[in-house]
Amino acid sequence: MDAQTCILTRRSVRKFTDEPVSRELLEKVVALAAYAPSWKNTQISRYIAIEDPKVLEEICRTYAPFNARIIGNCPL
Repeated sequence: MDAQTCILTRRSVRKFTDEPVSRELLEKVVALAAYAPSWKNTQISRYIAIEDPKVLEEICRTYAPFNARIIGNCPL
């Protein structure tokens, strides 16, 4: 894929499947994300993966009520 196609076809995803995400895939995606263009270049970022649905529900309710519908539908 060339850069132009990549830029013009990028999209944000807000609909998720119930398919489980393996820890191996999660770690690979996070490692690759460190190289995505950002104002921080490749400085260290921190990510938290919430695997327990009850914890995710509490986070949505307490800390992210405006985005709870989107966040709450994430499988991980």
